[in-house]
Amino acid sequence: MTFGRKTIALEVHHLYGAHSEYLKKFFKTLKHVAFTLDAWTSPNTKVFMAIATHAISSTWQMIDVVVAMRVVHGAHTRFNFAETFLEVLERYKLSNSIVSITADNASNNLTLALMR
Repeated sequence: MTFGRKTIALEVHHLYGAHSEYLKKFFKTLKHVAFTLDAWTSPNTKVFMAIATHAISSTWQMIDVVVAMRVVHGAHTRFNFAETFLEVLERYKLSNSIVSITADNASNNLTLALMR
């Protein structure tokens, strides 16, 4: 059995929606969430940013989840990265749960620290 591009894209979209709703409910149970951010430019000059969360559950299990892999619109600047990160924080209602943010660029770290 083979699947076409449209079928696979539709299935991925449905899975993303269901997973996002599950994560929103799950994140409500966590008081403290750490973030890891990574950004890069692809060979075709698109800028991407990955956002991962890290937490410890009430049963002391480590939880690591990639919550976003976004195309960053505009230039490869700390302000565009901060805007992308804020959108993800808002989507998952995590603004009050941040305990740390780790990124690979010092100027991005400073901008993210100052946004709070």
